[in-house]
Amino acid sequence: MAHEMMHAWLRLSGYQRLSKKVEEGICQVMAYMWLDAEIGPSDSAAGHVASEFPSDEQLGVFFKYRIEVDDSPDYGEGFKLAHRAVKEYGLKETLHCMQLTGGFPL
Repeated sequence: MAHEMMHAWLRLSGYQRLSKKVEEGICQVMAYMWLDAEIGPSDSAAGHVASEFPSDEQLGVFFKYRIEVDDSPDYGEGFKLAHRAVKEYGLKETLHCMQLTGGFPL
């Protein structure tokens, strides 16, 4: 949901010249950040009672892992570039650079 909401936010905020890799990358970062905020550290699923169904925390850990290991050009590589930019420059500066240049501040 966070991923799709970021697509909508980009359109409503006037981000028009983004390549698929840049747009999908920053949307994956937003999904990853939302999961991080919801489930906390990746080991938060430890210690839960075994169940027939996975817990929300276990699902969150799984989805974060899938984002991290995706090696597709647009979603996977895009995430890695966007994540590195956000870690180094912050979200606000990364978005500003994207709006001005269509790319990440690397």
